[in-house]
Amino acid sequence: MSCVSIGLIRNGKRYLGVVHNPYLDETFSAISGEGAYMNGNAIHVSSDDLENGVVLFGSSPYNTELAKASFKLAYEYLEQKDLLWSIRNEIENPNRDDSINQLEILARRGYFSIPTYAFEETYDHNGNPIWKCECHIVEEDCCFDGTSSSKKEAKKDSAFRMLFYVLGMEDE
Repeated sequence: MSCVSIGLIRNGKRYLGVVHNPYLDETFSAISGEGAYMNGNAIHVSSDDLENGVVLFGSSPYNTELAKASFKLAYEYLEQKDLLWSIRNEIENPNRDDSINQLEILARRGYFSIPTYAFEETYDHNGNPIWKCECHIVEEDCCFDGTSSSKKEAKKDSAFRMLFYVLGMEDE
């Protein structure tokens, strides 16, 4: 899909803009201080913040230098406004009890391979089991361990530490 875009600058200021989409038979137009229209009907902007909206961006495939510059500007704007989506946006509430599942969710979304866990059982001086669990992710150069009298709790501890690491939250 493509559109025809026309803009007019008057006395160094944006004055008029028209965008026509022949595929949907839509024409958007605006004149500074006079409002905006779609196919002659008045339209208005939402009162929602940009953070609550959808931002779409495109560029011409024919001028790669212009496209690179345009995408760079768009990226810088989104970065300034903290609107870039990252791995941290994927998990709403990172927590110890759900950390094993949360790591698997991130893996299934393609951020890294499925975590593996290695267990070692030892005993304290009273003969009670002590479980050590190491959480490994192939793409990461580190592993995290957890220790507990319960195998399940040791796994949760190691997964939680790895989760905070991959989310970049280990210092929080």
